[in-house]
Amino acid sequence: MVLIIALAGLSIHTNLTLKYLGRENSLLEKKLFALAEEKTALTQDLLLAQKDILEETRLRQKAYNSLAGNVTELSGALRELSNKIGMLQADQDGLAGNMTKLGNNLFNPSEIYNKTSKALVTVYADLTGAGFVFGGGNLVVTAYHIVHGEPGDIVWVKPPNVGGVFWPRSLPGKIVKVKPEWDLALIELEEPLAEPLKPANARNLSVGEPVIIVGTPNGLESSISAGIISGFNRSFDGFFPSVKFTQFDASIYRGNSGGAVLNRAGEVIGMVNGSFEGSGFGFAVPVRYITDFLKEK
Repeated sequence: MVLIIALAGLSIHTNLTLKYLGRENSLLEKKLFALAEEKTALTQDLLLAQKDILEETRLRQKAYNSLAGNVTELSGALRELSNKIGMLQADQDGLAGNMTKLGNNLFNPSEIYNKTSKALVTVYADLTGAGFVFGGGNLVVTAYHIVHGEPGDIVWVKPPNVGGVFWPRSLPGKIVKVKPEWDLALIELEEPLAEPLKPANARNLSVGEPVIIVGTPNGLESSISAGIISGFNRSFDGFFPSVKFTQFDASIYRGNSGGAVLNRAGEVIGMVNGSFEGSGFGFAVPVRYITDFLKEK
């Protein structure tokens, strides 16, 4: 009886255990199903994320390729621009060179005078005339017929009033050399006065080239007139026959004699000798005579 009761109790306990295990198993199955659904959802999310990443990668690659193409085009455009800049620079350099040449060929009497004025003087001697510093800072070339003296004689040289410097009086100068047959005289000052003027290259001179004359016509110091070279190798019987003069059409009067005839570069073409009254032409001793004169002992 006791055994039957015990077996009955065990059976009941077993049934309860099995029932409990059944409920647990059912719960586990539900959890597994939920996990399976969650896994499926996560897998789908992962696939969507991968798809988005692939699309993003594709778009970035497309953008990169487009950017690379733009960079290539930009590089080509920059090279072309650089070439054009180089060509423009070459054109600009060429234009600057042409402008320099043009500037060198322009005739500007004011500029010529400003460049040379300190070397252009008035000479007071037997007559009043002009002169110019040449061959040395303290040497003045003038016309012999102005000083009409001998080496050792004293004459007076009046510098121009330029650059804010006013000369209230003339400076004494000594005649150191004369050549009456070429109408040339050389005066030496005690101190250098200015940078000496440079001689023009006679081979570069031509008829029609513009010139300026600076002198003291009728006592008017530092007066300028302009004209052109009208001819070369003019000679006259009984009028300095050993000189072949350069002819010009710039106006000159008494007091211009001994003054410099200057080209557009401010170089000495010759020295004013004189003119025939009413002719409208003046005549200058060519610079080659002056340079030869200075070389003579």
